[in-house]
Amino acid sequence: MTASGVYNTATHQKLGPHFDDYGRWLMGEAKELLKPDPYKTIVNTAMYGYTKRDTIHYTQGWLRMEGVKNKLRPPAYPH
Repeated sequence: MTASGVYNTATHQKLGPHFDDYGRWLMGEAKELLKPDPYKTIVNTAMYGYTKRDTIHYTQGWLRMEGVKNKLRPPAYPH
């Protein structure tokens, strides 16, 4: 396994055999918590956008995605 710092399905499968019944039960509970919740995703994304509204760069017109494509960050990219 490569270290990613993220507990995901691969981590869950690798660790499972090394735990007793209680540990596997806890891991099963964690797996339930990892299920994506579309509502939470939408709310978290909206809150992130709101709290970072002063730093998120957005342009209008035909150059709209050029900053993203070229990995430019403000103020290097004109508004």
